[in-house]
Amino acid sequence: MEIDFIPFKIGMQYENWEFDLEPIKFAKYFDKYKYIKSNYSKLLDINVNSIYLFFNLDILFRVEIIMDINFVLGFHNLVQKLNFHFKTDGILNKITEEVFEKKWKGESSNLYLQYYFKTKIIKLVLY
Repeated sequence: MEIDFIPFKIGMQYENWEFDLEPIKFAKYFDKYKYIKSNYSKLLDINVNSIYLFFNLDILFRVEIIMDINFVLGFHNLVQKLNFHFKTDGILNKITEEVFEKKWKGESSNLYLQYYFKTKIIKLVLY
């Protein structure tokens, strides 16, 4: 499974984007940045609200993409697009009463599509 529609690849160096990032959080084991360049405003034909990159020792290990779809039907439609793209059905998990996700496992990274009922946020997570 190739995750080729996300421009960020797990394992890449911080220096690839250092001038396009705004620091959000520095923790003991990771640094979180917001990607501030506007060249990725759409992903899979859906508007992107925010992109966050997580680094450990300047190596990218997680990407979170917040999408402008805020209803369950939009989540379902995005799941269908990803199932078609990967030619496989993702695994559905219920994380909590307020969060469920669909997961696709790749050779070098995993992709999660999460829906948050309370805040009505859809998040695409790569790690």
